[in-house]
Amino acid sequence: MRQPPYHFCVFNEMIFARAFGAIFISNILRVMKTASFPFMPRKTVSPRALLLMGYILGGLQIAGAQTILWSQDFSSGSNISDYVGSGPNLFDGITTSGSNLTWSINANDQLEAERTGTATGAATRSTDIDLGAVQAGFLRLDFDAPIVTSPTSGYGFALNVLVGKDFSVGNARPLEANRFAEFGLSTFADGPEWTVRNIKGAVFYTPYSSGLQTVTFVFNNSGSSQSYDFGDGVSGTTANDTFDLWIGATQVYNDAGVTTPGMTADITDFAIGWYVVGEGTVVLGDISYGAIPEPTAAALLAGAGLTVALLRRRRGC
Repeated sequence: MRQPPYHFCVFNEMIFARAFGAIFISNILRVMKTASFPFMPRKTVSPRALLLMGYILGGLQIAGAQTILWSQDFSSGSNISDYVGSGPNLFDGITTSGSNLTWSINANDQLEAERTGTATGAATRSTDIDLGAVQAGFLRLDFDAPIVTSPTSGYGFALNVLVGKDFSVGNARPLEANRFAEFGLSTFADGPEWTVRNIKGAVFYTPYSSGLQTVTFVFNNSGSSQSYDFGDGVSGTTANDTFDLWIGATQVYNDAGVTTPGMTADITDFAIGWYVVGEGTVVLGDISYGAIPEPTAAALLAGAGLTVALLRRRRGC
């Protein structure tokens, strides 16, 4: 029986935690107005109690839980057309310039790209992903990505992964001015081994991987350094206008240079495309695009506790 994707489980747990947070925060707003909970005498309200509730609620939060904005596990059907459209969790296009590049959904509910000769194509999300009220500029794109075959020798360029703004559906790489950050998936030798490369610096990561791995792409244009902790050993700090890249629990790049530094627009588009030379078959599993939230519910409650403490002190309560 196919297990639910990790991203789906994290999303459900995050909703559970935030439901509790909403209840507590609604009461805190009432405290700030009245200096009492509706179910407690005025004199018994303690800022320390509010701080304690903040720590308890913080324990409910998933470490580094992200707000899932877009996700796809390719379990809705066996046709590429099942995953194309402008609605939530769909690609605007999964395209190819010719018969030498084909896209399909395999028996394991994965998106499979096979390239046997000269051709280009991409799976593109060009309709802006709604960031809502989450922190814009500090986002995460992750997916399961094994490269299963490669008929070329040495390094073989394969798919590029790009994030940015104002992408268009098509077989050409988006304009450089619209690409904030990008990296490549590349084959090595003739087997299932694969690696990643920093396209800006043309640097390959040499400890090769094989089989199904979760690739986590953390990129930051928030204007300041940001920290994250997703659990399972995936944690760090990303400087502004850089990206971090992980294969499983191994950090591949830290503070790698982006394609277009200084991009202030919200990063709402992404593409996974075969734009350059190389042959082989690439399989992509669960894909999710999310924002790393701030502040945590614990910080909100702690701040509310401090606010109430100051209010009570001013009122002499």
